[in-house]
Amino acid sequence: MTHYYSRFFANPLRNGYVDVKSAVVGELAWSRKIGDFESDSAHLRLLLSGEDYIIADNIREQVCVKRSGEIAWRRPCWYSCQIALEDDLLFFTDPERNDFIQAVDRNNEIRYSDSRVWGMIKNAYLTLFEPGTSESFYQIQFIHDPHNARPLMMCYRDDRENPGIRWAVDLECEGSPIIPFLHREQKKLLTTTRTEVVILDTESMVAEPAPVTRFSFPLHDATHWVSAAPDGKLYWCGTGEEGAAIGVSDFDGKLEWRHPHGLAGRAVAPPLIGKELVWLVTSDGVYAFKQHKLVWKYESIHTSLTFATAVADDTIYLCGIDRLIKLDGDGLVEFDLKFQEPLSSPPVVDAAGQLYVAGKGMVYAFV
Repeated sequence: MTHYYSRFFANPLRNGYVDVKSAVVGELAWSRKIGDFESDSAHLRLLLSGEDYIIADNIREQVCVKRSGEIAWRRPCWYSCQIALEDDLLFFTDPERNDFIQAVDRNNEIRYSDSRVWGMIKNAYLTLFEPGTSESFYQIQFIHDPHNARPLMMCYRDDRENPGIRWAVDLECEGSPIIPFLHREQKKLLTTTRTEVVILDTESMVAEPAPVTRFSFPLHDATHWVSAAPDGKLYWCGTGEEGAAIGVSDFDGKLEWRHPHGLAGRAVAPPLIGKELVWLVTSDGVYAFKQHKLVWKYESIHTSLTFATAVADDTIYLCGIDRLIKLDGDGLVEFDLKFQEPLSSPPVVDAAGQLYVAGKGMVYAFV
């Protein structure tokens, strides 16, 4: 099971941008031990931020931590399940059945416990998890079975008021190379086969709708990540034979711009899209673009970069293997903090701008 889709769920456009001013200077406010891990490879998978709290994904349980560092509650879940925070509700898979979804509010009160993920069988896993209070969207990947005629991948919509599959699309694909993406404003779901991008109409009234459009990967072999701008444009990035690449297309696949040169490193996240700048984050550094022109770049000397989050004043927070770095809007380093353990989740901020990162069983908060 992959949870990468939610690692970059900073906003509904999945572009790593949080419209909050965050004047963090790198001072540790608190650190809190969340779980005990025996394995050296185990760690907190993910942090999701609410207005004045965060959710720490502890693999077997979800932990709500207040801004002050106090643990508010713990809630068991299916091992290594997908999670999402929508409308101040935390959605996750039932701890006893992986085909049922629960949702709890910020006070740990169960709001939903009867929502079913149709099609979840033993040899299947979720690759898109977009639950909601009125409708939900899922993509299920089935493990290939030569003795079964089941399709290899299914995307579908489920409405809460009328439970069951409203529409479903089957695709013969042994795994989507690009993380599926739901664009609620455009009412489109973007997924891929091994050779092309497939756009689905989320409002379709047909039980088995045909795709709105299909097109080849905009960046060819360098197409690995996608995010969206507020104007509806799709930003693509990835790593090919010539290095990291970034480009822009519309929902019909028409490529409007591509940076002409390969960039150093391996793209590690979807393009981050702020109000003025667009950032491409690679393992080797950060490239900032304005109106499709490269305006500055940052070279990471001490660590390979792994995650990033941008905030309202064009500040960008970076996680390296064991470092937390803050760059200002001109690409200058404001702080570079070293940890004694690897960092395992993207940096997140709450409504007050407080910054959080996670490591092996620990959550750290900075002001």
